[in-house]
Amino acid sequence: SSTAIGGFASVTPSNQGPQELGIGAVSAQSSSTTENNSSSGGAVIFPNQTTQTGQNVTVSNVTLPDGGFVAIHGSDYTAGIVDNSLITTSSYLSPGSHQNVTVPIETGVPGKYENESKLNGTEELTARLYTDSNDNQHFDYLLSSEDDAAYENESGSITDTSEVVVPGTRGSPS
Repeated sequence: SSTAIGGFASVTPSNQGPQELGIGAVSAQSSSTTENNSSSGGAVIFPNQTTQTGQNVTVSNVTLPDGGFVAIHGSDYTAGIVDNSLITTSSYLSPGSHQNVTVPIETGVPGKYENESKLNGTEELTARLYTDSNDNQHFDYLLSSEDDAAYENESGSITDTSEVVVPGTRGSPS
């Protein structure tokens, strides 16, 4: 079991019960749009969800054979915009499977000019798996053209897309 360091994600390995950490409650809803979410190189399940404050999202299952990170991309990701769609990332996740990974939005992404403090409305978000290719346990994807590339399988990057709703904000259901 990992603990939060510097506002990063709380993590529960799959052989232990759920662990709560974070600022806002998150509840899972119907299944997400699964496009390319598993292979022997990794797997991710990012369900549709409602987050009461917009300050966290929860990725229900992450499998990283060699360790790494799960990053959250905004809706521009599905339009092919990768770097500028990054919103936030988890802390380093050890090799193996992790359940209920809570990712704070305010953490942001190292190397990104402007970071969000919370979600504001209904957004289509994509969880994407990244390696820790330089073994420093820091997410360096935007800082280096060579480090921490995305996990991939024969179809491309390993991702899962979901709808995240923040009640009482723009675009949220009544």
